[in-house]
Amino acid sequence: MNTPVRESLALQSLAARLEGQQARLPSSTRLPNRLTDAASMNQNITKLGLLIAEMG
Repeated sequence: MNTPVRESLALQSLAARLEGQQARLPSSTRLPNRLTDAASMNQNITKLGLLIAEMG
């Protein structure tokens, strides 16, 4: 049985993982000096999708 504390810690962990993955994606406010390679971008989007799927 999940307690409120355990659920809170799980949500905090998931939020930290999402923020870490978000930092790897290009941002319109941080224009890169070079283009991101497609394979790397695809991998990052896939990881982000898996994290979102975990959220339900």
